[in-house]
Amino acid sequence: MTFGKVLAVLAGSAVIAVGTACPASSRSACADLGGTVGSDQICEVHDTTTTYNLTLRFPTDYPDQPAVADYLTRSRQEFIDWAGAYSTPARATPYELDVIGKAYQSGDTRSLVLTIGNDTGVHPVTTYQAFNFSLSDHAPVAF
Repeated sequence: MTFGKVLAVLAGSAVIAVGTACPASSRSACADLGGTVGSDQICEVHDTTTTYNLTLRFPTDYPDQPAVADYLTRSRQEFIDWAGAYSTPARATPYELDVIGKAYQSGDTRSLVLTIGNDTGVHPVTTYQAFNFSLSDHAPVAF
């Protein structure tokens, strides 16, 4: 299965992600991914090789950091594995994966929406992944 198909399956089957049972842990998605947190509390992860460019950018205050870390870690590894398996000297530019997160809040529900830009095929593809968390229940929102 190609990486583009993996992203399509992820986007099509799980627009709303449910996280782990212990979201209020001290685990930091940014630290897990080797990123740096700016003064704006946005984590930035950059990884560039001759084969690929990877950028992850997301707010660090989403309450369910383990779910975010798990999703981004898995997506990053799948992308790196795919880029390594399908890199060719004939490709003029490196493969690219950009994941940009934006936080929202409505009442006691916090949401994090990741916009995933993937340039690994004939043309770029954009998909989305959303995480939702109930502040009153201290748990991911399941639909």
